[in-house]
Amino acid sequence: MPVTYELRDYQHQWIKDIWNSWEKGNRRVLGQLPTAAGKTVCFAHISHKFFEQGKQVLVIAHRIELISQAAEKLEQIIGEPVGIIKAGVLANPERRIQVASVQTLSRR
Repeated sequence: MPVTYELRDYQHQWIKDIWNSWEKGNRRVLGQLPTAAGKTVCFAHISHKFFEQGKQVLVIAHRIELISQAAEKLEQIIGEPVGIIKAGVLANPERRIQVASVQTLSRR
């Protein structure tokens, strides 16, 4: 999966900070960027590293309205279908990246 979106300097730093935290043994890392700062593009770049290791990725959106938006953008960037975990949507557990809302996950 070639990720073709070029990252900005602050996005590179944000991703680096997340990886550094994971390398220190932290397993619950929260990354935060302002609206329109390119979080979805960053998720795609992080996902690519997990895909290289044969792993799957779960992206959690804060609001239900953001699930479709994130899934569509991720599909554009990574070039493959994204699963959506949401009531009323057919599950596709075989897809390497899934998007879900906090609300849906907390109910399951």
